[in-house]
Amino acid sequence: GWNDVSLHGSDQIMTPNIDIIGHKGIVIQNYYTDTQGTPSRSAMLTGKYPMRMGTQGESIGGAEDRGVPVSEKLLPSYLKDLGYATHLVGKWQLGKSRECFLPTYRGFDTFYGFLGSSIDYYTYNRVEVNMLNNTLIIFVSDNGAAATGMNENFGSNVPLRGTKGTPWEGAVRSTALIWHNRMRSHVWKGLFHVTDWMPTLISAAKGKITDPIDGIDQWHAMINDEEALRTEMIIAVDDLKGWGALRDGEFKIVIGNIEQCCSEYYGEELSKLRNEEPLYEKALLDSETATVFREVLNTTLNINKAFKKRSLCIISKPKNKINNTQLCMPTNELTLRFRNLWLEIQPRRPPSFDIRANPSFHDYIWYPWLDGDEPVPVPLTNTPRYPLQVSTEEFNYYVETKLKIMKESLNDCVKSLTDKFVDGMSRLF
Repeated sequence: GWNDVSLHGSDQIMTPNIDIIGHKGIVIQNYYTDTQGTPSRSAMLTGKYPMRMGTQGESIGGAEDRGVPVSEKLLPSYLKDLGYATHLVGKWQLGKSRECFLPTYRGFDTFYGFLGSSIDYYTYNRVEVNMLNNTLIIFVSDNGAAATGMNENFGSNVPLRGTKGTPWEGAVRSTALIWHNRMRSHVWKGLFHVTDWMPTLISAAKGKITDPIDGIDQWHAMINDEEALRTEMIIAVDDLKGWGALRDGEFKIVIGNIEQCCSEYYGEELSKLRNEEPLYEKALLDSETATVFREVLNTTLNINKAFKKRSLCIISKPKNKINNTQLCMPTNELTLRFRNLWLEIQPRRPPSFDIRANPSFHDYIWYPWLDGDEPVPVPLTNTPRYPLQVSTEEFNYYVETKLKIMKESLNDCVKSLTDKFVDGMSRLF
């Protein structure tokens, strides 16, 4: 969660190795991910909103026949086109019921990790390779902490509201750090969505995405500390639970009914139980990352700058504004726009679990259990019910929007026919 990284001001559990990546690199202060693992990962690797692919909502279950559509080209395939070798270590969770969903069929040369949502911890031997000067390091979280609910743990999203699996800030406002040895260190306050990673990283690799996606290339804006190219985004949608969230500038709208048990502020009471705070300065300087930077890159951490940067990364609660109704100007603009976007959802089927996936049938290994000839579930075509009733204003807005699109299409068609006619006539003389 947001408060699980000491860079954001928490002194309960120090994370100096993560913090130094931020202190020496770029902190993306307004980074938004999705609410669960599968939608976040699919958005990152495709550059598209999960709702366009049926990967929104709950993560793919261990025995569920679902994955990122094979028609989608993923980030590693674009990188291979640019001459890169691609390897994945760790968690996948984008489908494993069929071989065509596996990482090595989706653009990765090799894969070492686990296909589902979780696995037991294991130890490993660290391998050092002299490639730090030519490495781009990115640290992000795929969603907020589950401070309560079915997957409750000790994660903390303080001071943000809600938990993993909800559209509140505690689920989707996440840590994002990026480092390269030649990057200028700063806190970038531009708006960045998880879908932006694909075009941004391809741009960093001197490539360009021409396919239609939702992500925006923000590489130059980010490294040069310029204004963000993104001003709005669909934060998250769950058509089966019937809720969604949209942000436009400084405004955010949440529609639908969200579980009340996961919609509060959690964790602040724990801060009162801690003993003497550990020394942040000592934790940073004694960390393994600081040692590597000193010995390999011959660079040291400026503690004064680190404390100043840390202060810029702490979210403060607004004062004397929460109950000030004079600041509110009623408007239905976001509701109208969200309803229009809701029509673009690729509906998700209610999860069903296949007994054939049981690892006991496959030498106790989670592995694809369906053959290539097995029929793929037909996508649903009915648009899921929008959580809000239609008002007269919304109906008029929808009609006007469709008429505008029709008018633009007709104008383009007429212009094209006119140009062809003029060109044909000119050839006669």
